[in-house]
Amino acid sequence: VLTIIVALIAAAIAFYVDERQRDVPPLDMKKSIVDASDPKEKVQGTVALSFRRNHLVVGLWHRHKKLTRERRIWSGLITWLAIEALTTFFHGKLGFDAESQFIATGFVAGVLAFPLLQLVEFLYQWRPESPLLALTPYGSTQPQPIPFRPQGRPVAMHRPTLPVVSRTVKPPPVG
Repeated sequence: VLTIIVALIAAAIAFYVDERQRDVPPLDMKKSIVDASDPKEKVQGTVALSFRRNHLVVGLWHRHKKLTRERRIWSGLITWLAIEALTTFFHGKLGFDAESQFIATGFVAGVLAFPLLQLVEFLYQWRPESPLLALTPYGSTQPQPIPFRPQGRPVAMHRPTLPVVSRTVKPPPVG
């Protein structure tokens, strides 16, 4: 219960902060590679920028268009609860030793819950009212409606004639 209350408060704060930072450009609308003269500094800056853009917890401190702070908190809560459920299952039903194997079961539960986190983030990003779908890809034009062309009547379909079948059928030859 305490985890859910903390998540609700964190989601409300995240929503408030995102609303107050509407004029700040989103981090995922910038270039994905850092411009630097030194190659080592360029790689380090690009890796740090990638973490700020894509990591669930590190990205909380920056404004995103793709996955807002509020959605990041809900994704984290779902993952947290999945990890708790898996560790409870490991210790309760499977009989893992809780006194000596709690770190290992936590890691295993985290590894098993990671695909769930990816699924939740994917569903948040590509839902129909997501602001990401309203974006036009860089260098593209806005979609235009298909021009209306009046059409005539469809061409009549050719129906083949059936072969003539006589009314009296001759029996096959014997023998």
